Amino acid sequence: MVNQWVQFVKQYAKANNISYGHAIKEAGPAYHSMKKRGKGLDDLPDVLQEKIGDNLDNNSLDNFSNAFTEINRNQNVKDELQRRSNIAQMEFMDWNIKAGQLERRYHTVMMNFINTGDRGPINIYYDKAVVALNRLAKLQHEQLLSDQKRESARRSVMSLQNIVGSMSRYIIRYNIR
Repeated sequence: MVNQWVQFVKQYAKANNISYGHAIKEAGPAYHSMKKRGKGLDDLPDVLQEKIGDNLDNNSLDNFSNAFTEINRNQNVKDELQRRSNIAQMEFMDWNIKAGQLERRYHTVMMNFINTGDRGPINIYYDKAVVALNRLAKLQHEQLLSDQKRESARRSVMSLQNIVGSMSRYIIRYNIR
């Protein structure tokens, strides 16, 4: 069986009236163009084969364009996830700091109430603790945070739950609200 490339070069040399060695150098683009037209198209007229080859080239360009669009879309999704992750990280840091401040102030607020009987600061403190508890309870399940930060949020939630629970009992007992 004769190699298709060799046969093509011989025909190219004969059609262009050039030597076989020179045809080897020049025939490459024409051979590749013929191959792009697809297998089984040899029976079709040359004009139709060219149109099919051009259409295949256009489809290849469209596929490249679609792939580029897909890459851009993937980059946009990645950028959006990074933005959300950054927001979650900042929110976690903010609420975790607030929870730490609330934990440290708990005994001061309670002692102040016991000594002065002023209900205002204890109500404000309780409301802040409940808001921090709710937000950290949501953040402890946030998948965009690292495991370490979610665990830290869980510990803060448990600590704030204890504070809010003890304050709730105290508020009910002394009818503070």
